[in-house]
Amino acid sequence: MMIQNISKSTFLVLSISILFSCVTTKELIDDEVKLDRVKTNVLVDLLDTLSLKKPSFFYAKISTDFSDTTTNLKFKTSLRMVKDSAINLLFTYAKFPVANAIISNDSLTIVNKKEKCFIHEDLGYIKETFGIDFVYQNLEEVFLGLPLDFDADQKYFQIHDENQYIIS
Repeated sequence: MMIQNISKSTFLVLSISILFSCVTTKELIDDEVKLDRVKTNVLVDLLDTLSLKKPSFFYAKISTDFSDTTTNLKFKTSLRMVKDSAINLLFTYAKFPVANAIISNDSLTIVNKKEKCFIHEDLGYIKETFGIDFVYQNLEEVFLGLPLDFDADQKYFQIHDENQYIIS
């Protein structure tokens, strides 16, 4: 009986010490961190380096939560991209495919299983629907987080902000 009490207390103390040793302390990120000033040509050189880095194949899973006054959507997207060739997007809800989109250099194909519709258009459809004039290269840049329409021969200006670097 005494041995059981000692082993229970030892187990309890060990369990508590293990739990507290695994607790991480989260540091608060200060949004008011002032960045050092950097010359515009250094930032433009960094953007030039970034714009040249494109993987030959890219895969990602994206979880999306969208809500507004009338709609509340939660879905997941699987993104597959082959450099300068095609982008495939598979949208799922509760692990069931809801829509699939294939974007190539010249066309856009969307199969919406939920609403039972099929769209096959050229890339001008994006401009007509959303009012944004995208070419295939711009879509790759958006998905990869690269600078949009970056041209090293252009003249860029820095908009000074102490919390972020902005090049226009």
